[in-house]
Amino acid sequence: MNQKPLFLTNFALTRLLKELLIDMGLSDTKADVLAQVHLQMSTIPAQWSEFLATNCSSCKWNPNHCRFLNPGKKNCLEGVTPPELRAAHAMMIETGRSERCPAWTKEDPE
Repeated sequence: MNQKPLFLTNFALTRLLKELLIDMGLSDTKADVLAQVHLQMSTIPAQWSEFLATNCSSCKWNPNHCRFLNPGKKNCLEGVTPPELRAAHAMMIETGRSERCPAWTKEDPE
């Protein structure tokens, strides 16, 4: 089964963040305001959405097993760990420095 990435609207992300903030003890109103402000100020959701839509949605690889999004030891240079490489790749996406995924492979026609 080829898992495709989830595409969420800002509304859905706001609700998810609000739920987390309520679980952490904030009131409903404060959680709602903080979630909305945070998502309005952040560029991260837009950067990830753009990357996923232009790369992962048409790639044959499952994003959970992608060597770019989830590198293994064999994908790392000496002295770099998989978590460090994964964080570096995420930062590239979140800052808009990675438009084309180097692991992208055209989806097989069915």
